[in-house]
Amino acid sequence: MRLDDISPKSSAAMLVVDEDKQILDEWCDTNQREEEQQLTNVCLDQIFYDVDSNSTELHSLTDVLVYLTNNSKFTSKIQCFRLLFDRRYAVPIITPNVNRKHKQPFQYHVDVLKFIQLASLDNKIPYLVNSQQLHRIAIVSKRSIEQSETSHLIANAFGYIDEENDKKWPFLLLHVVGNYKKLSSFISKFANLVIIEQDSSVKQNSEIFARNGSNLPVIIWNVSENNTRPRTEPGHYVLTGTINGILKNLQMACIKRLEKFTSSNNSLDQINDKELFYRPIPCQINILDAIKSQDYSTLRRVKLLLQKSFNIGSEYHKKLNRLKNEPSEQRALHHKIHEQEQYRLSKVSNIEKLNIIEIFTNVLKHPNFDQRIISLNELIGAFDACQQAVRQKMDGDLYKTKFVEAKAIYAATLVSIEHLWKECSQLYTCDPVRYFYYPDVAAQYLIDGFSLELLDGDTGMICDKWINAVLKKLNSKLQEIRKKKDIKIFVLSILGVQSSGKSTLLNIMFSVRLRSSAAQCTRGVNIQLIRVENRDEYDYILLMDTEGKVERA
Repeated sequence: MRLDDISPKSSAAMLVVDEDKQILDEWCDTNQREEEQQLTNVCLDQIFYDVDSNSTELHSLTDVLVYLTNNSKFTSKIQCFRLLFDRRYAVPIITPNVNRKHKQPFQYHVDVLKFIQLASLDNKIPYLVNSQQLHRIAIVSKRSIEQSETSHLIANAFGYIDEENDKKWPFLLLHVVGNYKKLSSFISKFANLVIIEQDSSVKQNSEIFARNGSNLPVIIWNVSENNTRPRTEPGHYVLTGTINGILKNLQMACIKRLEKFTSSNNSLDQINDKELFYRPIPCQINILDAIKSQDYSTLRRVKLLLQKSFNIGSEYHKKLNRLKNEPSEQRALHHKIHEQEQYRLSKVSNIEKLNIIEIFTNVLKHPNFDQRIISLNELIGAFDACQQAVRQKMDGDLYKTKFVEAKAIYAATLVSIEHLWKECSQLYTCDPVRYFYYPDVAAQYLIDGFSLELLDGDTGMICDKWINAVLKKLNSKLQEIRKKKDIKIFVLSILGVQSSGKSTLLNIMFSVRLRSSAAQCTRGVNIQLIRVENRDEYDYILLMDTEGKVERA
């Protein structure tokens, strides 16, 4: 979608009369003809394999997006597309292969969408990639990019409600900017309906697309200053006029056609024309299947035993701090704390063999940056899916159980990547020789752009040995990266009451991914590292996000 904001020309909208509806019905009920099918086959064979000039001149925001997409790593595309979706922009899913690194004329970036998670869209991005049940419309133009008004058509015509039936119509839109004939075969596999913009003053050849052996319905929009009545041509529904003039008829035509919608055999993920486009799919780490098969609902309560013991020990510490002049009870608490410490030492070998911990550490140690980030995102996505499932189940239990009991069960069931780090920190604390590399991968985790828990959100305690080792490794790695003896880090921490929007503010300011929600979400203190360019005052910003209970931090 063109991102530059140009207002469409205003014109009085045409009324939809009964005769127009009759014409629309005739178009929808038109049977396919053999000569039309033959014309279609000829059209689909005429795929052009020349691409636009590889000039790096950027004339619009669309050019900038295409350039960034073509010249970014896979993980960079994930972040770029995530920001675009978050701001309700379209993403460049197919781009010209101007670098000519591959024989295909286009690059297909659909696999990037699988790794995008947005709370604002209920994590529906991966669903769009694999869904066969969505209405899919391709909007293309025979006019030049400078003259085309298809972006304004999209802005005005879609996202609407069928007023007569009080029904919302969700669409997956493909907007082709440039010579769409090069992508005729992809459009035929993708779309349930095609809208073509063309100049009414220029004589145009009839075009029919085919999908699964049948004609694909086409709406022709003849751009003109004069609004005229709609008409039908073989296989086409033709509208003539301005955007405002044809808008109502266009919406009715889309609804009429898509009421007869049947799911396509081709989802976005399944369209794979190796001659047409290069599809840069990252080589997946073989442990991803193990990540997805893990039972996260019992992980924290049953298998992550070290942090469970640490939480019990922290409660004893709190009681011990409250006691004054009661030696016998103090000795008893010291004994219980010692028992928990011995218990953790005895369980180290068993925890080491725990599948999810082995998976997690293997991901952190992977030498390829893209694979490391993709796998971590997969793991985070699995945790989010687990939390959603638990949340839905607990919603029903709240009416049957006491609120406090239900909340405690719910809190003990939820698991996130922070709990894996807690277990790793306890493993290192118990045996720093065996797990010497844990602080190193934790420091790399921060450098990769993720947040790390500094203060335990469950107990309010901190593992000094673990944090000191991580920060020491972090400083060493940063010196290697920046090739400087002294690294200057600006520490930014925002304090405030709970649920005041601290995490949301940091996410917007620095484009980070600190956990946030409408209710209290941050627990403990989390840190995230951001690299700074072109500043002499400091090299990095270290963000500290607190849960709101300042006295614990």
